[in-house]
Amino acid sequence: MDLNSEAQALTQLPQRGDETWQLAVVQFPPLAETDADESEGPILGLCGSMETGRVRSSEIPEDTEVSAVTLLLNALVGFANDDDVSYRPGRLQVHDEALAEWLGEQLAPAAIQVEALPRLELIEKCLEYLMEQLVSPDGVADEDGAPDDLGEESA
Repeated sequence: MDLNSEAQALTQLPQRGDETWQLAVVQFPPLAETDADESEGPILGLCGSMETGRVRSSEIPEDTEVSAVTLLLNALVGFANDDDVSYRPGRLQVHDEALAEWLGEQLAPAAIQVEALPRLELIEKCLEYLMEQLVSPDGVADEDGAPDDLGEESA
């Protein structure tokens, strides 16, 4: 993904200046016994609205060398273009000051302000929910790596 073209694409969407989204890259532990030989589980980007609580992830990359920026953009653009969203926020919150500064410059054409916070509470709540759903009561995923029960809710 080219950040300039992605930022340009975001400018085509209407903006909700009072809406704040949080954006992060997260690393999961190995989720299935087949992953036990690997030191790390899947990595993906998460983007969510502080106002609605809705969260969307990037795709889990097949390429283990995918950059964090690509995952962040995938989550951000995917969330903004979701059929139930279709707008861009006025503010974006990330966990790192340098990332906030860099993204702020890149997203300036889309008039999205970017700020760094020490904690991203929506992302943390989403991760807690996902881990509860992905891990069985005895602390391991099902044999096929699938959660016991996802229930009717989604993150």
